[in-house]
Amino acid sequence: TRSGAEAISGDGVVCGWSQVVVADSQGNPARQSRAVVWRATQNGSETQFLGPFELTKMGASPDGIDFSAAHDVSDQYANGVITIVGESNLMDVEWTVTHDGETGLSQESATVLSGSGSANGTSNNGIVCGRGNLDPSTLTFDPAAVWIAGIGFHLDEGRFNYVATPNYVNVQGVFVGSSGGISATA
Repeated sequence: TRSGAEAISGDGVVCGWSQVVVADSQGNPARQSRAVVWRATQNGSETQFLGPFELTKMGASPDGIDFSAAHDVSDQYANGVITIVGESNLMDVEWTVTHDGETGLSQESATVLSGSGSANGTSNNGIVCGRGNLDPSTLTFDPAAVWIAGIGFHLDEGRFNYVATPNYVNVQGVFVGSSGGISATA
């Protein structure tokens, strides 16, 4: 088993992925990934991690090898709900998780966002950003996307017509990421 952490909230909620080796349809070893969260707590001077807690998988993988990963986590809202964004089987996903302020985490919902790609970042006020997927039939990328209240919008690819990849967004709606290998702010 391998695991990777992608982001941490100000409250110590960590999101990422955990992989296990499974057999593909021909019996060959393949890595299956699931989106997970951990809870970091302090015990004196020692940090302890509780979990991982698996987030709901969405859809089915065309090859039977599921892939899910959580890429970013918001800070806790007043009602104890946090937003985690990522991907599951080529779909952008927004998970909501309740955090009790101590150690407990419980998933409230999982929503597939319109479009295709990977939801990479979320702000503390619910703005989500992500990249588009490669279309293997045309070898072109879907446009980068932004979601506000679950409604998707495409980002302008820029004057050089490169593929935009927004990775993070703040509460003012400022995105940072890359465009055709060039660092960018939009």
